Amino acid sequence: MGALHVYGVECIDGLQRLCTVADGLDRWGPAHLDRATVRLEIHCGRARDVARDLHDAAYRHVNVPTAQDRLVRCPNIQRLMRSDWEKEGSFSPWRGASAGPSKRLYTMPVVTRGLACLSAGPGPEAAHLAATDEGLEVLWGSVGSALYLEIFHDRMSPLGVVRAVDAYEAAQAALRRLPARARERAGHLISYAPDLVAREACRKTLPVAGLHDEQSRFDWQGRIERDLPAEVERTAADLVRRYEAVHARLGGKHYKGEVERLDVWRAILAEG
Repeated sequence: MGALHVYGVECIDGLQRLCTVADGLDRWGPAHLDRATVRLEIHCGRARDVARDLHDAAYRHVNVPTAQDRLVRCPNIQRLMRSDWEKEGSFSPWRGASAGPSKRLYTMPVVTRGLACLSAGPGPEAAHLAATDEGLEVLWGSVGSALYLEIFHDRMSPLGVVRAVDAYEAAQAALRRLPARARERAGHLISYAPDLVAREACRKTLPVAGLHDEQSRFDWQGRIERDLPAEVERTAADLVRRYEAVHARLGGKHYKGEVERLDVWRAILAEG
């Protein structure tokens, strides 16, 4: 009894089969094709549809890498991961990271927004970009850029991250406590551009240039708890007033998209 050795198996269908046959004829001629090709048809009926459904379901679980996943290649993020977080909690740049009940977990979105809010950079670009999920992906995807290094530099420390996140979250909480009437008309800036307000209030209250200085004698926690909420309220009122003047020049009705634009943020800050 003879034996058949099968190798180089391909699943060929339709036009692909015709192209393969034509290519074989052109390269080796009909005699070779007669010896090398076996036609096998499998009539599978319902099983084929089941297999396709399983393949489609599995494809939905493919974990496509994102800009956040690639952050672990950044040496500054690696340095922050290796730092001593024992007293502060834990830090993880990974998606879906979780911590035990006794530790506070600092995730990449909240760390990025906190650091962007307290960035020592001269403009609002970092805070504006970090304010949306889409902006976070853009920011994380620009490792090594000037704007990225404005936030994630080689001087980062766990204590600096904690200060930034505490200040950012305290500012956001203070904004949420403002009465509904403060959000009417030009006040919708508070709802749609809260990170602009938080950034300006934090810069007025805290020495952002010394954020990561672990030897700083500044009462960070006390000032965040005692003084920042009141400054957030004052800053919100001031920025709403400025926005009224900017909007008067732009014309039209107040709408969400306007106040979310970076050029409007810049115009508001330049209003003085």
